Amino acid sequence: MNNFEEDVTKWLSLSNEGKFSEAKDFYFETLFPSVLNKFEEKFKRVVGKTDVLFSILGFTPEPILLTQRALKPQVHVIFYSDKGEDNDEEINKYLEKYSSVEFQLIELASEDFDDIYETLKEQMLMHPATSYSIDITGGKKSMVASAAIFGRDFNFNVLYVDFDKYDSNLRRPIPGYERLNVVYSPSKNLPELFHPVSSEKKLFREVQESVLDKYNRDGNKKLITIKDINLWGFYGFDTAKEVLKCGDTYTGVW
Repeated sequence: MNNFEEDVTKWLSLSNEGKFSEAKDFYFETLFPSVLNKFEEKFKRVVGKTDVLFSILGFTPEPILLTQRALKPQVHVIFYSDKGEDNDEEINKYLEKYSSVEFQLIELASEDFDDIYETLKEQMLMHPATSYSIDITGGKKSMVASAAIFGRDFNFNVLYVDFDKYDSNLRRPIPGYERLNVVYSPSKNLPELFHPVSSEKKLFREVQESVLDKYNRDGNKKLITIKDINLWGFYGFDTAKEVLKCGDTYTGVW
């Protein structure tokens, strides 16, 4: 058994004995540097170049430090909500100790969607770049959802630190089994490029006037206007002025 496995065994032993304070100190002082190195080596090529990394901070700094180490951004902006002076101080201590790049801490005014969205957008404008990623591992569900929506809107890689092995008794992931999950990548998942409208629906998002004229002149085809706007989203014409049906073909008019 190598040193890392021995350290994991010791951490598990301390935790199972109820020595949680000692286990936590041992984890951050002894185990975590190795966890960082292993994570970096395994996931450093999962995401392409990232100039700016946004992170949502939860009650522990490990996930965002892992993502930071793997991506090596030029700028790391960390968003947080107040968790109490003692907890904030402890988190800051580990951020200072293990950050490989300079970071900025930005406190969110509230957990309201608009506040979170606007704060993230302000920071994006303050840090112009060609490539962005956002880590949504930490924070409450409302914060994570807001951050994910923002990331999708502004072509961020949306990332989440997951794990492949979990101790159900401790309710903690086993060190060394952390995994960087790419929830969304604009280079791979952009719906407009990689998820085209199904051919079965035969949708055409743009139509020339000549095509409409042909439909109107063709006595063998009946042109039907779809007036029920509730169906427009289904047909993919959410912003169309009018949706027309000719045979089995649906056409949007803008």
